[in-house]
Amino acid sequence: MSAKPFVQADAASDQAVVLPSPTKPDLTAPRLVLKQGGTMVMINPQGIMTRSPDHALGMFADDTRGLRELDLRVDGKPLLFESGGADSSYHAGFRYRAPLGGIENGALSAGSALVVYEDDLYYKLVFSNDGLEAVRFDLAVLFSAGFEDVFEVRGSDRKQRGILLPPQVLDSHRVELAYVGLDGVHRSVQLDFAGPQPTLLAGHQAVYNIDLDAGASWQLELRVSYKTDQKPHQCRLSAWSFGQALASAQSEFNNWLTGNAGIETSHAALNNVLRRAVEDINMLRLGHLGIAAGLPQFAVPFGRDSAITGLQTCWLMPGLSRDIIVALASYQGTKYDAVTAEEPGKIMHELRTGEMVKTGEAPFGPYYGTVDATQLWLMLISEYTRWTGDLALSARLWPQIQAAVSFLRRRSRRTGFITYGGRPGEALANQCWKDSYNSIMYSDGSLAIAPIAVCEAQGYMYAAFVGVAELARKHRKNAYARRLEARSSKLRADFQRRFWMPERGFVALALDKHHRQCDVISSNPGHLLGLGILTSRQEKLVAKRLMAPDMFNGWFIRTLASSEVAYDDSDYQRGSGWPHDNGLAAVGMRQIGQYEDAIKVFAAHVDIASAASDFRLHELYCGNARTPESREPVHYKVACVPQAWAAGSILHMLRVCVNPVPQGNTVSIVNPRLPDWLHSLSISRLRVGGGSVDLQFTRNADGTTSSVVKSANNAKVKLVRKR
Repeated sequence: MSAKPFVQADAASDQAVVLPSPTKPDLTAPRLVLKQGGTMVMINPQGIMTRSPDHALGMFADDTRGLRELDLRVDGKPLLFESGGADSSYHAGFRYRAPLGGIENGALSAGSALVVYEDDLYYKLVFSNDGLEAVRFDLAVLFSAGFEDVFEVRGSDRKQRGILLPPQVLDSHRVELAYVGLDGVHRSVQLDFAGPQPTLLAGHQAVYNIDLDAGASWQLELRVSYKTDQKPHQCRLSAWSFGQALASAQSEFNNWLTGNAGIETSHAALNNVLRRAVEDINMLRLGHLGIAAGLPQFAVPFGRDSAITGLQTCWLMPGLSRDIIVALASYQGTKYDAVTAEEPGKIMHELRTGEMVKTGEAPFGPYYGTVDATQLWLMLISEYTRWTGDLALSARLWPQIQAAVSFLRRRSRRTGFITYGGRPGEALANQCWKDSYNSIMYSDGSLAIAPIAVCEAQGYMYAAFVGVAELARKHRKNAYARRLEARSSKLRADFQRRFWMPERGFVALALDKHHRQCDVISSNPGHLLGLGILTSRQEKLVAKRLMAPDMFNGWFIRTLASSEVAYDDSDYQRGSGWPHDNGLAAVGMRQIGQYEDAIKVFAAHVDIASAASDFRLHELYCGNARTPESREPVHYKVACVPQAWAAGSILHMLRVCVNPVPQGNTVSIVNPRLPDWLHSLSISRLRVGGGSVDLQFTRNADGTTSSVVKSANNAKVKLVRKR
């Protein structure tokens, strides 16, 4: 094996240029996504990051695509893909053959692997000569960086961009690509090549002239680091290598797993689905920022999405819930700002950190246009405390809790309900979870007139007041608790009077500016089940209506009934199905005693995920009805996969089988029941107060039996049977 002497390319001719905005990419193109912490890498299914204006591949950090190309050529030709893919959220591997030509047919094989760890991408490439004779070939590693803001990658136009600096060949193994944005931030990508010295190292390629004996192999490793002058580059590896990065990423994942509850069932496909959901939650974690909403477009924290994901997973992953609580508290509003919709006490909607936010071209750094994140944050604090008994956190955050409650009371003072819209210059037409412009309507199909009070935001506010009152009593703030209890009682009465549609036996989607009901049958009232804002009779009527054929299509509860004028099975939120939406309804159904309906929704989602090659639930699906011939729902083309509250939904719906009710150091298991297709369920390390329990559920001819396998640190389990 030999190589020619190193030659450094002359970069002096590369002039600093004003970058043009990219063309709009195809966001539906197949891709693989790897992520750890704040670094995300998107490659094509063949393991290559090809450079093309038609794709959104690249290495992303801080809402910026740094590296946009990492490609290979052997004697000027691309490798021939054989097999491979991602085997975890942070690692992928691929196998190739060299292209036909001067090399003996099939003699040269190659393998590549990628791992994302902390702020870096690690890449390993191995060539093997499987033939009987020595081979000689040229390998070119092609790379480039664009430093596009994520909004540009998604297709937003910009009148002007920053300056792409000339590539700098730092030495025989290192190249730096850099850019100075309009925000003044210096962003750079550094490529460190480890292994044989390249024959040629230039601003956009490394070339190796390789002689490989029969039976021999050749290896190259590469680290790609994204850096800015605004924050230190994170790398805790003492001396970097691909193997060390992979081992460290695996170790961190395993440590995180042991801090959560473990789940094992008798159903192989369900195990795969649950395992994938846990891996996706881990992939989306953002450390001190909590959790990202979804990949690839929304790899940043969203208040609503984060809080709902925390509520879904709190019973199994209370540490994640705590991270989310603290992250959202750190960005709680402190002032009035009409542009960002910030108000004192309000929890943010979305946090972006890229160049376009810093220059004021986009308003999301952070943006507070949400009608429900504040209530959901308060609900999450209450739920977290019920499971963990951690009163120290709510004591520390009590000023922020009071500020959030004050915001809700202030914003609902005029009508008794919290509303959004009707203000000039708002970035989002709808600020509830159904945030598309056309998602809130009347039964004639026309759109609602703002300000708008959506039903679920009122239910969340009721639950938030009840939960904070419960916390206040634990902190001996009884007078404050009584005021909140009085406010919640009035809200409950007003809600039942104004939102209930007696002629339809259902809850109105919303009230408009004139307090007129948006009188459609929608999925939103499913979020109210089990919260207590409806009467028991109303809850049962809502649950029954949600399972009618025009709502439940065999796969899921639709966002809008197919009998409504505005229904469209391919629309984003007017007939589609969202797993998180279904999970909230299913768990609510279980809490009000509607087990059969709840398990039907859960089982359908297990079927959906089991049919997927990666065992994932998508962000949403088209609303087409299930037929005997349909293996899975019709995919919505630009759905986020993975998506936080989609991954969390299957973990959430598992509660349908267990029906746990936590309080302090005791968890009550109320009428546990496994479906016919599930023989056993084991839950280990379930956090209860300051301790944990291991539980076993088994289905037999007499029903479902429950047993406590292990209990630690005074954690208690109460098995409750109710008729």
